[in-house]
Amino acid sequence: MKILVITDFSETSKQALQYAIDLVAATKGNIELAHVVDDSEDADSAHTTLVNFIKQVNTKGIEIKHTVLLGDLYDQVGVYTKMHAFDLLLFGTHGAHGLQKIFGSHAVKLIQHTTCPCIVVQKEIAIGEDGIKEIALPLTLEVEDKKILAHVTELAQLLDAKIEIIYQDNTDEFLGATIKRNLNFTVSHFEKAGLKYSVNQVDEGKNFNQEVINISDAKECDLIAIVNHHEDGVKNLFGWSFDQNMIENNKHIPVLTIDAKPAGNVNDIFSTTR
Repeated sequence: MKILVITDFSETSKQALQYAIDLVAATKGNIELAHVVDDSEDADSAHTTLVNFIKQVNTKGIEIKHTVLLGDLYDQVGVYTKMHAFDLLLFGTHGAHGLQKIFGSHAVKLIQHTTCPCIVVQKEIAIGEDGIKEIALPLTLEVEDKKILAHVTELAQLLDAKIEIIYQDNTDEFLGATIKRNLNFTVSHFEKAGLKYSVNQVDEGKNFNQEVINISDAKECDLIAIVNHHEDGVKNLFGWSFDQNMIENNKHIPVLTIDAKPAGNVNDIFSTTR
C-alpha cells in the first residue's frame, strides 16, 4: 500500500502520520510525507521542518520519504496523488468552523480534489490498540456509494477486519426495496470475499447521521467508510451534510472516504442488470 500523508506540521497532522505508520506496519507498504508551500523561497525551510517532524513520531523502523509541493494545496495534492499512483491519501482535520459549515471544510475540499481514497483523522483518534479491526459501512440510497465497497473489501482483507453494515429501514415501497437490494448485494459481496460482517438496522424516523456515529461507537469501530457527495452550500444552511457529519464526528473515529465523481461513468454494482 502506497500512502501519501499531507502535513501542516500541526499536532493533528502528526496523528495522521502516526496513523499511516501503524497502517503500513500492518499492511507492508510505504509512506511519503508532503507539505505544500505557496512560495519557492519557503521550500528549503519546509524540507528541514519535514525531517524534524518525522523525528517526532514512532516510525517503527519504516522509512518515510518527504517532499515539498509548490502551489495551491488542493491542486497540487490532486495532481501529485494521481501522477504517483498513491493508493491512499491521509491527513488530519481541525474541524469545520463558521462559514466552513456552510461551504464545506478544508478536509472535504481536499477529498474532492483527488481520485484516490482518503483517510481523515482528528487530533484525538478513537482506535483500538490492535489497529483497525472494525469498519463501519453506512448504506444510503445514493448510487455513488458502490465506489467504497472495493476499498473496504481490500482494507478488511489486509487487516482481517470485521465490517459493520449500517442501513436505515424505510416503509416507502420503492425506497425500501432499493435499500434492501443494496443491502442484499453488499452482504453477498462480503460473503463471496470471505469477510466477517454484521448488519445493523436504524429505525425509520431516527437521525441516520447520529445513529451511524452511535452504532460505530458502540461497536468500537476503528474506521467509518463513506463516499463524499457533492452537496452545495445551500443544503448545508440547514445543517451539516452527512459526509461532513461523519468526517467531523464527535467520537473522533477516523473516516475512509472517496469522492463520488464521476458517478455517471460507473456502473451501479447494486443493480441486477448491466
